[in-house]
Amino acid sequence: MSESQKKSTFFGGAAILAVSAIFVKVIGAIYRIPLGNILPDDVMGDYNAAYNIYNFFLTISTAGLPLALSKLVSEAQARGREVEGLTISRQSKSPRDRPRTSISAVAMLLAKGTRFWSHRREM
Repeated sequence: MSESQKKSTFFGGAAILAVSAIFVKVIGAIYRIPLGNILPDDVMGDYNAAYNIYNFFLTISTAGLPLALSKLVSEAQARGREVEGLTISRQSKSPRDRPRTSISAVAMLLAKGTRFWSHRREM
């Protein structure tokens, strides 16, 4: 592949990513505007607080680690080291991830219960 073809492929991929990011922002605005009109202010405030935290962790989880792992695996396979690529892939799905997943699930369930009890009306 020549140098000009690599640049063309890179800029084409970057353009696709930019257009898709704009498209996602437009879709987000389409549902958030009516949601703000439907929900009461206190509920919308809770939603925005939770959404900001969710968006932060989503960005972290989708940006760095999967890209780094895929790069390491693809480099190993390109150099003919299939066993090393499989080892990297297997170690990235190690049992160390299971406790983090369990803790996250428990935290979400507790947060849901806290939300229910904090907005319960006195009779």
